[in-house]
Amino acid sequence: KSRIIPVLKKLGDVAIGKITPNTVENYLTARKAEREKKPGQPDDQLRLELDALSATLAYVKKMKVIETNPTLGVSRPRGGTRARRWTPAEEGLLMQLSGGKVKALRKTARFMLLVRALVCRPGELQHARYADLDLERQTITLRDTKYKGETRTVPFSSVTKSLFMAVLEDELADFPGSPYIFSSRSRKKSEEKGGPVPYHYGTAIQNARTKYKALPKGLTAHIGRHEGASDLVEDSTLTMPQIMRLTGHHSAQVFEIYNHAEPVKFAPQIEAHEAHRQEDRIAAAASLAGIPLHVMRGLLFANRKPTDSEMATIKDKEPSSEVASRFIDLVNPRRAGPAKKKKKKVAGKKKP
Repeated sequence: KSRIIPVLKKLGDVAIGKITPNTVENYLTARKAEREKKPGQPDDQLRLELDALSATLAYVKKMKVIETNPTLGVSRPRGGTRARRWTPAEEGLLMQLSGGKVKALRKTARFMLLVRALVCRPGELQHARYADLDLERQTITLRDTKYKGETRTVPFSSVTKSLFMAVLEDELADFPGSPYIFSSRSRKKSEEKGGPVPYHYGTAIQNARTKYKALPKGLTAHIGRHEGASDLVEDSTLTMPQIMRLTGHHSAQVFEIYNHAEPVKFAPQIEAHEAHRQEDRIAAAASLAGIPLHVMRGLLFANRKPTDSEMATIKDKEPSSEVASRFIDLVNPRRAGPAKKKKKKVAGKKKP
């Protein structure tokens, strides 16, 4: 609703039935020109506006007011990159805030940490209800999700269960009659003023950043979802289809933003290949130094000084003996003993 109202205002008095692909294209062109004059707006803004218009027109089509959705023939503006990850310091900061004394910061940090743990969209956790949380089975059911309003049940760990219990302790005390796991006070006249509504997490994060100076710029709730999904791709044994079911992705194309993390799983194969590369490097070093391969291998792996016969073999390989000696120094660096202090001679005194 917050996104479609500005779009409809921009379209002016154009009747719904008169909106064509050209109308949408002209709207996007005008909005791009506006954005160039006012830099600093979110990269995804145009795409989200077009998505809101498309969803509205899809509903109008469903009600048989129009025959086709004119936005379907319009290419979507490219959104901003979502490759941003949490740094260890940022996650540590959220963990610290989640157990802090300031209740507002505690709540914001716990919300962001749960988004990461559940790899869910912030809006899905925002509308999650107590009735959908099963602490015994350690699952939460997310309803009316982004993809066709489908329901998705997500399991969570015992650590996440402890975090949920900490959340409930605060929330039940502050919002005893609320059906939501995370709640805010209503400020609208159309609702019961002061009554519980889904958590205003966007405002809360903004306050944590500007009012409390507690969060760094650029750290958002959605980054937690990206971090959680990337971590599953990198370090878990789950397959891509299994991870997509957990995250609620239904398109492999959309899930491609996590492809950057998948090669991390190849680390064992890369490490196994290192044994072959090690032999190649030893052979290359031995060839350069003019040292027999078995001698170089012995020097490297036995970490010993060359025998007299090996030194003789090395010296026979002139003019490479200088290079060979350099390799030997690298393998068996000479340990410098403690520097001897020179005694100062005192004038006028002779030895007895």
